[in-house]
Order: sequence, then structure tokens, then C-alpha cells
Amino acid sequence: MTTSIGDGASNGGGGGKNGGAAVGDEAFTYVKVIPPKEQGFLEKVLEAADYDVESHRLIELFLPYSIQSLAMAIFGMINIALIGFHMGVQAVNVYLMVGMLLELSSTLTYGFAEAIGTLGPQADGAGNRVLAGRYLQLSIVLYFLLSLPSLAIWGLFTERVVSLYGFDQETAEYAQLFAYPYMVTYMVGGLDAIIFEFLDVMGHEKYTTVIYLIYSASSTVILVLLIVVTGTNDLISVGIAQGGWAFMLSVANFGVIVYNGWLDDYWEGLILTNGFKDRKAVKTMMTTAIPLSIAWILTYGEWEILTIFAGFVGPAEVAAWLLLGHVWEVFEEVITALGSAIEVRIAFLLGAGMHEKANLSANKAIYMAVILSVTTTAVLFTIAGWLSAWLTPDPTLQHMIFETIPLVSA
Repeated sequence: MTTSIGDGASNGGGGGKNGGAAVGDEAFTYVKVIPPKEQGFLEKVLEAADYDVESHRLIELFLPYSIQSLAMAIFGMINIALIGFHMGVQAVNVYLMVGMLLELSSTLTYGFAEAIGTLGPQADGAGNRVLAGRYLQLSIVLYFLLSLPSLAIWGLFTERVVSLYGFDQETAEYAQLFAYPYMVTYMVGGLDAIIFEFLDVMGHEKYTTVIYLIYSASSTVILVLLIVVTGTNDLISVGIAQGGWAFMLSVANFGVIVYNGWLDDYWEGLILTNGFKDRKAVKTMMTTAIPLSIAWILTYGEWEILTIFAGFVGPAEVAAWLLLGHVWEVFEEVITALGSAIEVRIAFLLGAGMHEKANLSANKAIYMAVILSVTTTAVLFTIAGWLSAWLTPDPTLQHMIFETIPLVSA
């Protein structure tokens, strides 16, 4: 805000033809800058709660992200319940342990998938499509290369690690065999997550949501068909079928993306240049992805890390904790989806130089997160009485899960 104090005519000022400070025939104009009034806490809350265009845009991003995350989490719980009720406790223990070990190692590399959600919209918001494609290239290559050591470790030592958690030798050997086909699903899922993250931030989140639903539902359908049609109780056959199906879906999905031309603006950076020669891009990718991986370990890998402590108590406690972890994941994914939405929105606004709007979006996201946290906690308390019976037929595990839910909800 500005206020003119003199423009050649002055109230009581001297010197100059019209009372202003003059040089030749021109008078200076003095301007006083009045800084805007700083908002109070209540005003910020009311502004964040106000449903405006920015709120609408956040919700538009949040809804597909939440559907994507919830689809994978809910169908994952259905798979666990089907395996537990139809294949037995040993099979579900193997499924849970192998999944936990690979998810634990994925926290070290997941930052490279998350980084494209931050760097992609920044480059795109600044109009640099070549750089956006280069970030996608670096994200895919670095994720793949850094995942290889963990695959080698679990390919060699899954049996030994499962034994350390207190499970019997037969279960440990079963887990080692199941780890091999599960690795295919793990790698395909990770690479798809990078492509999907890129599509999300480039405005194709509705398509990505549909594909996530197809991926998640078809995995469960394959499990049901194997159980009902063939009557199998072999978890390894399930792993091979699901891994092969995931690979075929991934190839088909990439074909659809190329056919629709959604990568046309990014091919130069993606495949026609060597991203590793762009030292600035590599440095930016590393300085973004590594902190994100560390944050992922601290926030989302905590459950897997705490499983180590459950292992000191006994294998039943490990199984109960891992089952409860999948319940936690369903509710956690809602908040994670909001975090992904605001991450994309703020990155785009900052890339476009709209700093004040980015700050407003951050405040709105915090307000929405508080509401979602209270709502999801209330839902978890409401269904706690039935949840454990839905997950496992084992009465011991049911009792452990039911007793722990209130502590997790708090």
C-alpha cells in the first residue's frame, strides 16, 4: 500500500515553484510504503477453512490420490484375509513376513519415486519439459539400480532372517521360496509407482486412479480364482501368477501411455539425453530423494522396524503386529494421499513463482489433515470390534489385534 506525500504541491514544504523539492521544472514524488497487516492465528484458520478455488483444486488432487492409495491398501487386506482363511496360518505368516522385509528395504529407495512428484511439477511449472523428462529418467534408473542390492540380500537371506523372528524352519524355507516370485511384483510395482507419480503430477491422475483400481482388484481376483477354481493352497503359485499378471499389466499400461502421447513432451529428456551428464539435475535429484527416503523410513518404515521388537516376544506377536500394520496402512493412506496432493500443488505453485498461494495451500492442507485424522480415528474405533475377526481365523491373533487397536488409534 502506498501513500503520496508530495507531487509538486506541498502542505507547508518550501523551495521549488509549487512548494515541493524541485530540480529544474520537475518535482519529486515522495512515496511512503505501508506494509500489509500481518494475519492473526484466528484469521489464518478462517482463511484455511474457507472453501475457495484453491481448496477445490486441492480436493481435486486429493480424491484420486486417496482412491489410489486406499484401493491398494484395502485389496491388500482382502488378500491377507483370503490367504489366512483358505491357506492357513503358515501361509499368511509367510506372506506377511516376505512383504514386510521387501517393504522395509523399499523405504531406502522410495524417495526416488517420491522425488518425481516434487521435481516434475517444479520443472513443468517453469515450462522446462526437457528437465521434467530428465528427472523421470533419473528417478527410474536410480530406483532400479539401488533396488538391486536389496533383491540380492532377500534372495540369499530371507530364510535366515525369518528364522531370527522365531518362526519354525519349515515356515522360513517356505518364505525363501515365496520371496523369488514376490520380487517381480515388488520391482514392477516400484517402477510403475514412478510412472504413476509422474502422470499424477502432469494432470492424468484420473487415468492413474482407474489403473490402480484395475491393478489392485485384478490381483485379488487372481487369488480368488486360484482358490476357488483350482483349490490351490500353494502360496508360491499365487506369487508367480500375481507377479506375471503385474508384469503384463505394466507393459500394457506403458503402451496406453505412449499411444495417448502423454510422454511426447518429455521424450527428449527421458530417452534422448543422458540425464547423468546433467550434474545439476543429478545433484537436485539426490538432494531431494535422499531426505525423502529418510523421512519415509522415519514415518512409514517405523512399523516394519518395530516388528523387530515384536520378534523378541514371539512369532505370534510378529504376525499380529504385521496384520495390524495393514489395518494401520488403510487409515494412514488417507493422510498420505493428502500429503501427496499438497506436495504436487505446492511444487507447481513454487515453480510458477506463486509463493503466497503456495503458503495458503499449505495452511489449507494442515486444516484438512486435522479433520481427516479425527475422522479416520473415529472410524477405526467404531469397527474395532469386528476388524480382527475379518482378518484372521486364529483366535489368539484376533485377541492380540483387538487389544492393540486402541493403543494404535491413540
